[in-house]
Amino acid sequence: MVAEYGSVELQTTSENLWWPVVLIRFVTCVTALADGYELSIIGVAILSMVEDLGLLNWQVSLIVSAVAVGGLVGALSAGQLADSVGRLWTLVLVNTLLFLASVFIAISRDFWWILGARLVLGLAVGGGLATVSVYLAEVSPKHARGFAVSTEEVFINAGLVLGFVTGWLLYGRSLPGFADWQLMFLVGAIFPFVVVVILLTGVVPESPRYYMITGREEDARRVLLMVCSRQEAEEALESMRAAPMAVLPWSEVALSADSKRRQMLFAAVVVTCCAALAGVMVVTAYGITILSNVMSKREAVSTFVFLSVAKLIATVIGCLVFTSLFQRRHLLFASHSGMSLSLATFVFFYEQGNGFACAVALGVFYVSFAFGAGPLLFLYSPEVLDNAMRSKGSTLAFGLNRGLIMLQLLVFPFVAVQVAISLFAACSAGSVPLIYAVAPETKDVALEATATLFTEKQKEAAA
Repeated sequence: MVAEYGSVELQTTSENLWWPVVLIRFVTCVTALADGYELSIIGVAILSMVEDLGLLNWQVSLIVSAVAVGGLVGALSAGQLADSVGRLWTLVLVNTLLFLASVFIAISRDFWWILGARLVLGLAVGGGLATVSVYLAEVSPKHARGFAVSTEEVFINAGLVLGFVTGWLLYGRSLPGFADWQLMFLVGAIFPFVVVVILLTGVVPESPRYYMITGREEDARRVLLMVCSRQEAEEALESMRAAPMAVLPWSEVALSADSKRRQMLFAAVVVTCCAALAGVMVVTAYGITILSNVMSKREAVSTFVFLSVAKLIATVIGCLVFTSLFQRRHLLFASHSGMSLSLATFVFFYEQGNGFACAVALGVFYVSFAFGAGPLLFLYSPEVLDNAMRSKGSTLAFGLNRGLIMLQLLVFPFVAVQVAISLFAACSAGSVPLIYAVAPETKDVALEATATLFTEKQKEAAA
C-alpha cells in the first residue's frame, strides 16, 4: 500500500539513499508535468474546438475556465484529504482523476460532457499542484528545500512547453474518429497513468511530517534517514517533537485565534494571490487567441512554442540559481516589477498592431514570472506555515489563487484585451508594496521555526 511504505524494514544508516530521492522527484515532477500540459493544451485545442464544435463565446469561456473552477475545489479539498489519508494516496487519487478526465474529453463531442470532464480535470490539477508542493517541502532537506519545491514550477513549465509543442504538431491533423483537439487531450492521459502505476507499487516514501502527525515517529525517522544526513534527521525529529504536530481543523486554520498563525496565513495568501493577479494563466490560456489579432493563427501558435521554451529556460535558472542565491522577497519584488513593465509595454504595441513587439513583451513577462513569482508560488506557502496548518493553509492559499484565476478566465473573453492587460499590469505593480509589508523572509529557515519570523516582526513593530 502507498501509505504504508514506512512500515517496510529499512536499514537506518547515516548515509541517505539515492533511489528514494529519485522516485520522489520523478513522481512529483511527472505530476507537475501532467498538470502543466493540461493547462497549456487548451490554448491550442480551443482553436480547433471552436471550428469543429461550433462553440459560442460563452461556451469557450466556460470550457477554458472550468479547470480553474475545478482547481479551486481541488486545492481546498486536497489539504483535508492529505491530512486524512496521506500525501501519497492523495496523489494517487488526483492522478487517477486526471487520467480519466483526459480520456473522457478525448472521446467526447458534446459540450456539456466536455465541460463536466474539464471540471474533473481541474479538480485533479488543483489538488495535485497543492499536494506536490506540501509533500516536497516536507521530504526535502533544509538546504535543498528551495530547489526541490521550485522544481515543481520547472516541470509545470516543461508541461506547458510539451502542451504547446504537441498542439503545434497536431493542429490541423486528425485520425479516423479523432479530431486534432481530441488527440491533444489523449496524449495528456499518458503522464498521470505512469504516476499512478509507480505510486501503487508502494516504493515511494510518505512524508515524515505526515507520519509524525499520525504518531508514527519510527516511520518518520526511516524516511528522514533516506533523504538527509543522520544529523539533520535527528534535528528535524527533535524540532517536530517540540513543535505542535496536531493537525488543526479548518475553522482554526481560516480563523485562528493565534495572531502569529493569522500572519502566517495572510502572508501565504498574499504571495499566492499576487501571482494570480499578474494574469499569467490568462496569457497562457488565451495568449494564442490574443496574438491572432496581430498575426496569423499558425504564427501565434509557433510564437507560443518559443515563448514557453523561453519561460522554461528562465524557470530552470530561477530554480537552480536564484532561489538558492537570493532572498525570497527580493525575487518577488523584481519579478512583479518586471511583469508590470512588460504588460504595460504589451498594451502600447498591441494598440499599434505590432505583433513582433507584442511577442517580445510577452516573453519578458513570462521570464519575469519565471524568475520569482512562479517558483515561489509553490515554495513560499509551505515554508511560511507551521506543521499544524501547512497542508490546509497551503491548499487554502492555492485555492484562493485558483479562484482568482477562475474569475479571470471567465470574464476575459468579454473584456477588451487592452483593459484586461492594463489591470494585470496595475496589480503586479501594487503587489510589490503589499508583499513588502506582510511577507517575511523564509530562506534557510527551518519549517518548525517559522513562527519566530512573526514574533521578531511583532517585536520590531513594537519597538
